[in-house]
Amino acid sequence: MELFNVFICSKKHDRQLKIEEIESSKTDQPASETKGHILQFFTNSSVYVLMIEHGVHTAWTLPGPHLTSEKSEFPVTKAQGGWIASLFSLSTILGIMLCPLFMDRMERKYTMLLFFIPRLISWILMILAKSYITLYAARLLAGVGTRGLYSLTAVYIG
Repeated sequence: MELFNVFICSKKHDRQLKIEEIESSKTDQPASETKGHILQFFTNSSVYVLMIEHGVHTAWTLPGPHLTSEKSEFPVTKAQGGWIASLFSLSTILGIMLCPLFMDRMERKYTMLLFFIPRLISWILMILAKSYITLYAARLLAGVGTRGLYSLTAVYIG
């Protein structure tokens, strides 16, 4: 009988502990935790914007009718247009190989910022391009930066 009373007392004690845990968890989240969620939301949103920009670089694979026409500021031949389209994909190999090296030596955030620099420079070069050589350089930089960031985003968000 005494064993039975000990069992019932321990059950009541366990039930009371569970009730106390539930009541203590009902308190609002601390402000620092809410702030962390907001920061994570904006971080993820910025990474998704970078992925949209990756799609823009990937989609712009060939010089349009404007660059191939005689009225263009610098007409591009079909062979040059093929190189403009291909250099982006070729340079992504370099971005894939560089990403883990920088990721191990720097923080993820700084690695993302580092790979954003070639992308920014590539857009500036594309806007200011006066020759097909400038477009070559822009597409090379875009490939390195884009693939480096693309490889890093899963690690950064996850």
